[in-house]
Amino acid sequence: MIDVVYLKNGSVIRGIITEQTPNESLKIKTSDGNLFVYQMGDVERISKEEVVEAPKKSFTEQLREAQREEMKKAVIDRGYVGFAGLDYGYCTGDFNNFLNFGFSTVHGYQINPYIFVGAGLGLYMWGEYRGGYIDLSVPMFFAARFTPLKKPITPFVDMRIGYAAGKVDGLYFNPYVGIRIGIRKSFAAYIGLGYQLQKMEGVKDMKINYDTGKVSYTKTKVNCNAVALRVGFEF
Repeated sequence: MIDVVYLKNGSVIRGIITEQTPNESLKIKTSDGNLFVYQMGDVERISKEEVVEAPKKSFTEQLREAQREEMKKAVIDRGYVGFAGLDYGYCTGDFNNFLNFGFSTVHGYQINPYIFVGAGLGLYMWGEYRGGYIDLSVPMFFAARFTPLKKPITPFVDMRIGYAAGKVDGLYFNPYVGIRIGIRKSFAAYIGLGYQLQKMEGVKDMKINYDTGKVSYTKTKVNCNAVALRVGFEF
């Protein structure tokens, strides 16, 4: 049971009455340790009421609540952020028989909950399906990401632009959109889909001399376009 003091101004004070002088005053101590003194002329009535405790949460409910609180910490704020992911590109056009698979990593700074800038590099394997050979390229690029929502689960827009070195070399450009899923503080998973452009060495003006069997051509840079899928994690 607990003492309840109803005041004439409409206030209700719950606690333990520690001292009471009839027709003069009373002192009541609340559960948070505060002590209040009231004149009896300000008191409408005093009663004792049963304390109703909130129902205890089950272990499952407590676990879910803890997970929700942990998810709230997974919102991007500011500071160092790193990314690592696996990339797959489905090449189109004249390169639709090409294999394009690799790994990339990015490191940089989260300026605020919405904007990230950094730099990264990758290691990509290029080759023809059932072609029996693989060429490697190492793209080095500038990266930027825009995250519109300050929430654990949010869409994002990412852009990478740079230059690839190796057997497949030239301009590298990869914008894509995706979903970021915050798992806990400083850790998230993401998946994205976008467009990939890779410049590479090709030929043009190919001519065949059927009398001699010689082939002549001019080397040039050509565009390899691909639909790019990326999955990875943020740390």
